[in-house]
Amino acid sequence: MGAALGALIATFFSSNWIVYGAGIFVCGIVCSFLRLDSAYRFAAITLSIVLLIAHERAPWIVASHRFVEVSLGIAVALLAAEVWRCYHNEGRPTSGCIHIRAMVAIRIRRLCAEGLKRARKAKKTSVEKISMSPMGMA
Repeated sequence: MGAALGALIATFFSSNWIVYGAGIFVCGIVCSFLRLDSAYRFAAITLSIVLLIAHERAPWIVASHRFVEVSLGIAVALLAAEVWRCYHNEGRPTSGCIHIRAMVAIRIRRLCAEGLKRARKAKKTSVEKISMSPMGMA
């Protein structure tokens, strides 16, 4: 909400305090109209970042980058909260916890296997004896 509104305002209006104030006000009205009252603060912060910080690129590019940054941050926070819940569930893992642990283990194993392939291609003699077993590195 804030990124799109900030890009729209920055595209059509010059940067001054009246435009900024009007943008924050419009952001509040839109959030209220869409019944997103709790999202108003975050939308206003994003609008402020897009409008007030000097950028070298077009406003739409800055806004889209900000949207991706915030979305990635939210995804990482949700994943961290889920992992925290898994490890602090009184020792009883749930099915979601088991799935996350399996995904992490698979990803680590793939990264190790890719590293071994690269090392073997570089003909490092010290890694010739290392192999990947189903239980990890052997």
